[in-house]
Amino acid sequence: MVRMKIGSALLLGLLVLGCGKDDHDRKGPAGPRIVRAVPDNGYHLGGNTVVVETLGFQDDFTIDAPLLYIGGIGATNTTALSSGWILAETPAAVRTGPVDVRVESTGVPETGILRDGFTYAYRTVELFGRTIPLPSDSVVYVLNRSADMDDTVTFVTPQGTTVTGTRWDQIKYEMLSSFESLPETVDFNVVTFACNRDAFIALGVVPATSTNKSAALAWINGHFPWGGAGTGPGVEDALIRDSGTLTFLLVDTGSPNCGATGYVGHTAIILAANVQRAAIHTFGIDVAGLDRDFLENIAMQTGGTYTDVVP
Repeated sequence: MVRMKIGSALLLGLLVLGCGKDDHDRKGPAGPRIVRAVPDNGYHLGGNTVVVETLGFQDDFTIDAPLLYIGGIGATNTTALSSGWILAETPAAVRTGPVDVRVESTGVPETGILRDGFTYAYRTVELFGRTIPLPSDSVVYVLNRSADMDDTVTFVTPQGTTVTGTRWDQIKYEMLSSFESLPETVDFNVVTFACNRDAFIALGVVPATSTNKSAALAWINGHFPWGGAGTGPGVEDALIRDSGTLTFLLVDTGSPNCGATGYVGHTAIILAANVQRAAIHTFGIDVAGLDRDFLENIAMQTGGTYTDVVP
C-alpha cells in the first residue's frame, strides 16, 4: 500500500518564517503579494497538491476562504492552512508552460499575483503511485541499495500481486512499472548508492527507448543490498553526473549512516550539489520519525514532493 501526502514535517517547514529567505527578503514591497508556490510545477491535467505562500493581505484567510487561480483557472479543495498560507489542488491546464498564480481574498477584497509562478508539464512519470511532472525532458532515479533494503517484507506489486521479498525486490518491481510509464521522448538514468555509488550511464542520460529500459532493468537486477547508506553523497553524485536534469526521484529509507554526519550533514551535501535547482522527489520506504522528516525536508527544500511507501 502507498500513502501519498504532504507530511507534517513538510508543512511545518513551509510554515516556519524565514525558511529559505531572510527577513529583508520576506518583508518586500507593501501590499498583497504571492511569495511562492510549492511545488512550482505540476501535471497539465491537474490534481497535484500545492501550497501557496502569501504576504500583505489584510484578510488572513482563516474565516473567509480565499480564491486561488492557477493559469486563470480556479484551484479545487482550497483550504487556509494558517495566516497567509493556502493548500489546494491544481486545476487542469489550458496550456503547458509557465502560468500566473493569483489569489483573491473574499473577506477584504484584495488580489495578489505571481507572474509565471507555476509551470505545467506535459510529460510525467509514475513511481509508487505518484504522478511526477517533468518540466524538462529528463529524469534520474536515485536508489538506496544499502543493507537496509535487504529486510524481508510482504508487499503488493504494481500488477496487484501480493508477494514476499526484500525491500530491494519491491523497488525492482516498481522500477519495471515506472519504466512502462516513462515516455520514449524522455531521457533517463539510474544511480544506486550504499556507501559507494554506481550509475547505469556514467555521465548524462539516454533516451527511454525499450532497449535502454530493458538494459537498465538488467543492470538494476545485477545489484544486491549491502553496506551502509550514504544518501547525501549518493544524491550528490547523481546531481553532478546529470547536471542538466531538473527532476530526481530518490527512493530511500531515510537512515543515512556513511559519507556525512547525521541528517544535517547529508542534507547540506545535497543542497550544495543542487546547483541546477532540480526538484528532488523523495520516496520513504517504510520510514517514520526523524527518518521521514529527513526525506520530507529534502523534498521541501528543493520543491519536490514526498511519498510515504509502506508494504
